[in-house]
Amino acid sequence: MRKESFNFALVGSGRVATHLAEALVKGGVTCSELYSPTKSHATALAQKIGAETVDSIDQLADLPVDFVLIAVKDDAIGEVASHFPSDYNGVVLHTSGGTSIDALTPINNRGVLYPMQTFSENRELVISEIPIFPEANTQKCQEVIGKITNALCSRQVHYLSSKERVKLHLASVFACNFVNHLYSISDEVLHDIGLDFQLLGPLVKETLNKALSASPKEVQTGPAIRHDYRTIDRHLALLQGQSREIYEVLTKSIMNH
Repeated sequence: MRKESFNFALVGSGRVATHLAEALVKGGVTCSELYSPTKSHATALAQKIGAETVDSIDQLADLPVDFVLIAVKDDAIGEVASHFPSDYNGVVLHTSGGTSIDALTPINNRGVLYPMQTFSENRELVISEIPIFPEANTQKCQEVIGKITNALCSRQVHYLSSKERVKLHLASVFACNFVNHLYSISDEVLHDIGLDFQLLGPLVKETLNKALSASPKEVQTGPAIRHDYRTIDRHLALLQGQSREIYEVLTKSIMNH
């Protein structure tokens, strides 16, 4: 029996676009066409996933695909959506955690496919383990999202509204982006005494394991939670500029929390 075809067009060629497109193609979904203003990236990705590149977004609106996936920076989503006519009857999805589904208005069948993960070049990810947070405004859109998550073998799929999803995205910024920035500051402090950040590996892993096994608030440790002012003053004496300000703000936050 012939397997029913399922295909899509892609807008974007960055990290999220690349990881999702490769996973979808691996899951049996065909990427027919791809558009990206960065032509070198578009060509490279198209070759990987067996897609054809197009010269403009307008060309995608005329394609007989099951869905169009927009994986671009948040500020560009509305501009991409504006290239689709108001009577476009296909399904269009964006991948942003912090952008409302309304950014795709007036497209009739619009939705969101937000994979909550940090994506980097040349790092392999198990897509099936990444939580997916979709949103759909029509039954048709929801059915397409169901086929997509099946192709990705997604183990965690949680539908959220745009208002709920932006709070999830905010939480992820604190847990990922801000924490990584603190790692960067820590790396600089260690560099001053000729030590490698890798030495903090066991500490970082145990901190994460404790936070995941209980309430992060309950497992807080360190001089701030102990109100150890002498140690805090010693640390502050070693810092200057923004690093000192960050230390002071976080110390006060821990004490007050």
